[in-house]
Amino acid sequence: MCIYYTAYIITNLINNKKYAGVHETTDWNDDYMGSGILIKKSIQKHGVHNFKKRIVGLFENREQMMEWERSFVDLAKVRSSDWYNIKVGGEGGGIHGRKCSEETKAKISDSNKGKKRSPEDIEKSRLSRLGIKQSAESVAKRAAANRGKVRSEESKMKTRNSLLGHSVSEETKDKLRKAKKGTKSSLETRAKISAGNKGRVKSEKERENLSNSLKGKPWTTAQREAAANRPKVSDETRKKQSEAKKGKSWSEAMRISRSKHIQK
Repeated sequence: MCIYYTAYIITNLINNKKYAGVHETTDWNDDYMGSGILIKKSIQKHGVHNFKKRIVGLFENREQMMEWERSFVDLAKVRSSDWYNIKVGGEGGGIHGRKCSEETKAKISDSNKGKKRSPEDIEKSRLSRLGIKQSAESVAKRAAANRGKVRSEESKMKTRNSLLGHSVSEETKDKLRKAKKGTKSSLETRAKISAGNKGRVKSEKERENLSNSLKGKPWTTAQREAAANRPKVSDETRKKQSEAKKGKSWSEAMRISRSKHIQK
């Protein structure tokens, strides 16, 4: 059986965007259309009939084939919006597992200074990291580098806006609960949370979620003591409060109730 070591370029006939890769096969003219995430998505969206594959290289062995990919699929193509490739060429098409020297890191850093990344470039980077689990060492290094840093209001706002409308899965919620189990927030953290919630009116959905989360949960000793120490309200006062709240929204009704309670 003859094995062919080929290099190919796939072109999107609609927008002329390209994808380059290599393929080891027993049929050099097979229907293989690449394994990249973006090219697969694009073929699924536009249909394979809108793509043309061209064999641009035939090699004697795998080493020559991979060498072609390393030299052809460079960083410029990965960063270009004209190509679907999201990783530089080489073994498996990626650079993970390779360690760059400090000199190389400095060169990459200098070349990127002042450059604004396009949304497409950011998406490429995100997709290239999917499924890659960071080592405990990497997590510890990043935590140490960020320790003591104060985030700007602009940075906080960007994070907040990116999370708006984002729903967290039940699996993620369960992981967060388990991670926080047994831990206590510092007094400083509690004070910050309290200050952030002052004057904030909860939406109907938030109140419903809070109510559902508390159903069936027993009261803590502190909650029972607080309830026992609350001043008793007479039937006459309850009736007055009920009349005052009729026809008003929840927030208006709450303001009336709180103001009357403060006056007492």
